[in-house]
Amino acid sequence: AIGAVGAGAVGSEDAVMAPAPQGKAGTQLVMELGGTEAAPAAGEDPAARAADDKGGRAPYAGWSVSSHEWHVAQAVCSHAPGEAIAAELLTVFPMLAAILEPSHDPPLRLTALTVARRLLLDAGFRAHPAVRDWAALFLSALVVPNLVWRAGRAAQQVRHAAALCLDALTAGEPAMLTPEEYAAAMP
Repeated sequence: AIGAVGAGAVGSEDAVMAPAPQGKAGTQLVMELGGTEAAPAAGEDPAARAADDKGGRAPYAGWSVSSHEWHVAQAVCSHAPGEAIAAELLTVFPMLAAILEPSHDPPLRLTALTVARRLLLDAGFRAHPAVRDWAALFLSALVVPNLVWRAGRAAQQVRHAAALCLDALTAGEPAMLTPEEYAAAMP
């Protein structure tokens, strides 16, 4: 089932790779991973809508490193063009933010940080105008909480992955954040 969903979504021009007017199908695919049936209306918070659909709890709050929904979300984020994922930041960011909460299992956070790093290194993702607007929040909400020291080998690997995300955020041109934004994000 995962191969069929992943292959159909990634290989189809109108599912994920389409520009904004036809990009609704890509939004629907990612929203369906969390159990929401349609794309959010303009100005509607997709995380709040998804939480309402699941009785007040975001659908990805119960995901684990072995859940099929997380595997499908990883495949979509890894194989879709960066600009397509950047166009869907209102869908992808809340999912990553929920998964990267320090209370979740380290293996889940490690895989989510790997997905985030891949996105940050993608030239198409970095070039999208919306990404620059989200960069400071990306740093403060996703990366910095995972840089905090915790005991254990798994926590060490999560810190290392978060440091690699920080490096990906700072690498390349154009700069995604100003020095003032970096300073504001650090505790």
